[in-house]
Amino acid sequence: MRTPPEIEASAHGQETLERLRLILLYFTRNNDQPAIAAGESLGLVAPDLGSLIIELADRALELEQPDLAVQFMMELVRRRPTDPAVHLNFGLLLKSLGWEEEAERELLTAAGLARPEEAAYLASECHRRGQVSAAESLCRFFLARHPDSAAVLICLGHIQAGRGEGGPALRSYQRALAIRPDSAEAWYHLGCLYLQKLNQWIEAASCFQEAVRLRPDFIDAYLNLGCTRLRQGLLNEAFDAFDQARRVNPGRAEAWHNLGNLLLRRSANLAEAIACGQKALELNPDYTAACVALLEAKHKACDWDNLEELKERLTRLTEKDLARGLVTVEDPLLNLRWYDDPARNLAVAASISRNLALTVDRTGAAFNPPNPRSPGDKITIGYLSGHFNHHPITHLIAGLLRNHHRERFRILAYSQGRDDGTGQRAKISRAVDRFVDLSGLSDLQSAGMIHRDGVDILVDLTGHTQGGLLGVCAHKPAPVQVGYLGFLGTTGADFLDYFVTDRTVTPPDQAAWYTEKLIFLPHCYQVNDDALPVSTRTYRRQDFGLPEDALVFCCFNDAYKIEPMMFEVWMRILGRVNRGVLWLVQTNALASSNLRREAKARGVDPDRLIFSGRLPLEEHLARLKLADLGLDTRLYNGGATTSNLLWAGVPLVALEGRHFVSRMSASALRAAGLPELAAPGLEEYENLAVRLAGNPGGLAALRRKLARNITFEPLFDTARFTRNLEAAYEEIWRLFLSGQPPRSIEIKE
Repeated sequence: MRTPPEIEASAHGQETLERLRLILLYFTRNNDQPAIAAGESLGLVAPDLGSLIIELADRALELEQPDLAVQFMMELVRRRPTDPAVHLNFGLLLKSLGWEEEAERELLTAAGLARPEEAAYLASECHRRGQVSAAESLCRFFLARHPDSAAVLICLGHIQAGRGEGGPALRSYQRALAIRPDSAEAWYHLGCLYLQKLNQWIEAASCFQEAVRLRPDFIDAYLNLGCTRLRQGLLNEAFDAFDQARRVNPGRAEAWHNLGNLLLRRSANLAEAIACGQKALELNPDYTAACVALLEAKHKACDWDNLEELKERLTRLTEKDLARGLVTVEDPLLNLRWYDDPARNLAVAASISRNLALTVDRTGAAFNPPNPRSPGDKITIGYLSGHFNHHPITHLIAGLLRNHHRERFRILAYSQGRDDGTGQRAKISRAVDRFVDLSGLSDLQSAGMIHRDGVDILVDLTGHTQGGLLGVCAHKPAPVQVGYLGFLGTTGADFLDYFVTDRTVTPPDQAAWYTEKLIFLPHCYQVNDDALPVSTRTYRRQDFGLPEDALVFCCFNDAYKIEPMMFEVWMRILGRVNRGVLWLVQTNALASSNLRREAKARGVDPDRLIFSGRLPLEEHLARLKLADLGLDTRLYNGGATTSNLLWAGVPLVALEGRHFVSRMSASALRAAGLPELAAPGLEEYENLAVRLAGNPGGLAALRRKLARNITFEPLFDTARFTRNLEAAYEEIWRLFLSGQPPRSIEIKE
């Protein structure tokens, strides 16, 4: 036995060490009672002698005396030579000390002594403690002697699935089911494999259904069945599965959370979604996913009760995860909506992106370097999106795709979203050289197709958004990769080389909070389509319940962007502008009701808040002309919503905030030649809105100025924007061809 180096121990530590040696001496001489009494003097009170010896070994390790710990475990083995759990614990101790040969002997002894159900438990315990290879050795050793052990086969499949070995795991589960077709556990784990690793949702659902048929109280199977149905888009079936999980075990927080989260995604019943989220947190106060979903539901519903308390709880939970190096549950997009702190935004986004990169690294999938290119070759640009349908990104980017110089660029569009039948996909398809549908392909398969197409610069339009495709980018299918437009902040990803921005939304002193190198465009980061059609239909105010003689303020941002601080300012504005009304979009009935209640609580007649439903974009642009002045939100500005308002000829008052998404409207206003409408603070914002509302002549002059600027200023000059972005593409491609690493660049006109 090796002797560890001598260590200096404190007086207390030395005393404890002497007592441990004395206890070991008692045990070796079979003087158990004095040994137990001495153990109690150290505060070690165990339910049985074996547990006491294990605790004594742990105490020896704390004092950096591994040999002493080994001797305690050897004493336990002497006393219980046929107990497989004793040999397992001894083997794991030896393995942790680097004594591989001795450890292997003890682990195999444990497997040889175990009965089938014990062998599965021992292997699972090894796996739980992170000893994956030891767990697999136990399984294989036992299966060599007892090949018909379904429990051990299930354990082996679980180990293989955890390592990403989908094929071997599938075979292990199938072998287990051939032996025990009535094993609900085997059906469940096979379903998890289909769901989480193989993306075969029909097969997964079938497995979970069989598991709950065999075991009607199998709550985890119900929960996973619900998740599978969600992936399939079968929302009613998902609701039934989650509801059944809640009925099976109403004390399980996950059941309440999943049910509430589904209601949130459907926006079917936000009040019930909030109630489910509150119940989940009541059952588990540290349930981060439930905290995130509840916050999102309350924001969507404009239910601001206990909002700050919830945000503080989420902050604590997220900081705890980050400190432990765990992947954050907090969604990066929601983080941008709720926190105007670039450092926090980066930390949350980077946590998710690092995990994506690690997952890809484990697959070992790598692409060959691109074929040599010459500077004179056309540059192939691939635009990657899950939203080439009726979506703001599509409306914004169509003009860019249409204006690209085809003699210098080959333009490809990669879509993983569904065709929603609105004609937007066809519009994009006509604007590019080739439209590629990636639907149904895995991230790796999608990346392989992009690589085979010879894409030089891949532009990701999704980032950390719902349906985002960063998992494709993580495989690095293109030599240069750029983040743009879909996710308005750093992705925290080391596999994206660049991020498109401007100096308003990303002041140079915030560059440290981006993992990407920055491409600074000269005006506004956001492209707009100067061919965006506006309906010729003439609307009247009475069509939307707007008073003819009122000063109509408007905000058509989604309800989740409205938060108490800015709403307070809006109500003060209405208090100072007697004939003013506030025109808002009706996103859901609960939000409208809550906002009217909040207005009344602030002394404003709720009827001065007027809500209208959504319209097709062309008609929406036409009705916007009925408004007098736009009021932007605070933490998350309007993006396409702001440019739509300006395109319709309506000026907008905005706040210049602290991070990208709270400075978007300021960027748009500067590019529209209206920088005076971007206020530096809430007081200035309020006073500016009141001053404009009280000066009809000045407001009319402002509208005339905007009408002229739409033609001459850069915000709606799509060809000009395209030339600037193309200049950026050519520069970053030049850097790549010359072997230089990515660096931030600024495009000058």
